[in-house]
Amino acid sequence: MLMYSLQNKALIVFVSCLLMINMSTKAQCNGFEELCEKSYEQIAYLTSHNAYASSEDGFYFPNQNLNIPNQLNMGVRALMLDIYDVDGELFLYHSLTELGSTELNIVLNQIKDFLINHSNEVITLILEDYSTSIALSNAFEISGLSEYLFEYSDINAWPTLQEMIDSNKRLVVFTDNDDENGPSSHHFLWSYAVETHYDNESATNFSCDYNR
Repeated sequence: MLMYSLQNKALIVFVSCLLMINMSTKAQCNGFEELCEKSYEQIAYLTSHNAYASSEDGFYFPNQNLNIPNQLNMGVRALMLDIYDVDGELFLYHSLTELGSTELNIVLNQIKDFLINHSNEVITLILEDYSTSIALSNAFEISGLSEYLFEYSDINAWPTLQEMIDSNKRLVVFTDNDDENGPSSHHFLWSYAVETHYDNESATNFSCDYNR
């Protein structure tokens, strides 16, 4: 009788632990429980410019101290990447390869590893793309990231982060490459975003005029 009671208690504790683990994995979205029910466009995302150009990866005049895996681990959720086609291979660099470059497939695999190991995170890529939509699509396919790509439809509103997490469509791609034949998961950046003028030097320089 005592053994049966102990077994029941052990089972209750085990089930309780499983429930706690399950609740904890669904208790936050991009680090905060309160973000789960907000739609994608209602949220601000910590973004790194020229995310690949880091001192950790040996770039000259880097924009970032940390490499992309460490940026993601520190809370960056949107990465700005410049993509170039070099003899049929896609590379990331800023203006000059002499300042440093890295293969796109390396970074895509790093992003995939992060998504695999952090199932409650939504990542955004903002691409300055000088390649082709076909080459970029192939890169996503080879890396295994295609299955995570989110496709926005004008018919539906942006989903909540929790909905994106539940469907496992947790990678949003914006690109300035306006290729009409590009896949629907490659969203033309300037149909969804505006930016301030980069030469603004004070608060008085800012206006509500659209840029791009």
